[in-house]
Amino acid sequence: MSEEEEILPLFVYADWLPVTGADGLVAGLQRRPARARGHLHRLPSGAPALAPAPDAWVSGAVIDPPGARRLALLDRLAGVGDGGYRRAELCVWTDRGPESAWAYVIDAPRAAGAGAARP
Repeated sequence: MSEEEEILPLFVYADWLPVTGADGLVAGLQRRPARARGHLHRLPSGAPALAPAPDAWVSGAVIDPPGARRLALLDRLAGVGDGGYRRAELCVWTDRGPESAWAYVIDAPRAAGAGAARP
């Protein structure tokens, strides 16, 4: 993460926090219901993965900006740069309307090899 990078809220979905072990890093931060455009998949590890797409919605929550230090730790847990997730800025919809948020996502080619999400 570069120092110039904006610290945005974090969009989380399904059981991403407990499966990745990241739930403790965001404990105490406010959460609000939100949704983002995309498809939810399951990776072979069982972790959920959001593939951004314009034709579907994924429900989740927006967490207050975690700060640069926590965000760097979350990136490591998510495997950003190591073939894991990619952190992307998405437009999410909340009770306040649309807003920008970070989310850990996978790209379409990787989603093609992932299974459909289980409820």
